[in-house]
Amino acid sequence: MDDLISLLNDTPCRAAPAAAPKQQQQQQQQQEAEEREKQRKAELERQQRLAREKEEQEKKRRAAEEAERQRKLKQQQELEEQKRKQAEALRLERLRKGAAVCIQAYWRGHCGRRMAAERRKQRQVELAAACLQAAWRCRAVMRQHEQLLAAAGAMQRAVRAWRARRRLQQLRVEAFRRMHAARVVQRAWRFFKTRGHTLGPLRVPPQGGSRPPSAGVDTDALLAKQLRLRGASDARLAPEAQDLGGALRRA
Repeated sequence: MDDLISLLNDTPCRAAPAAAPKQQQQQQQQQEAEEREKQRKAELERQQRLAREKEEQEKKRRAAEEAERQRKLKQQQELEEQKRKQAEALRLERLRKGAAVCIQAYWRGHCGRRMAAERRKQRQVELAAACLQAAWRCRAVMRQHEQLLAAAGAMQRAVRAWRARRRLQQLRVEAFRRMHAARVVQRAWRFFKTRGHTLGPLRVPPQGGSRPPSAGVDTDALLAKQLRLRGASDARLAPEAQDLGGALRRA
């Protein structure tokens, strides 16, 4: 079309009186064709520009969509990575807690078994100590009881011996008095028979009073001598009685 237009423009204009309107018509047609061609070119350029703009917009939209998709994909990947890290951390934390609980349970069991063994050993020691203490206390009580029995027996023997000696002394004194009285009576009777005296009235001393003096014999002196001898024998036995009394007080 452009070549045709240039060819028409380059052809010499042959002036002819009959062909003038035809040339004008042709020129008008050419101008109209040029206008149409320009319009068509302008429309084509506009369409091309719109197409380019639309394509650019489409590219931008696709780029934005791709960027958004990449951003969402990255966010999703980051979220999945974070979830994976959290799950891994949770798993490691559970493993760590499980291992800590296992170690604590083992250690507590070990400590509990050791404490139980120590308590059993301590209980055995306490039982043995209690048994030894009971045996020692029993032996001490038995020895104390034996000492008390021995001391009581010794004191009983000493008291019985003292009472027996006292009773024997009383019997001896009574026998001595009776013998002495009999001798005095015999002596008086013999003296009476040899001298030929008669019996006078019987003189009985008052109750609780002193006896009449016998002829040639001091009864009180003899009795005092016997009592002094008996007192000396009791004094020799006194330390034994004091030792027994001290042993009883200590027991």
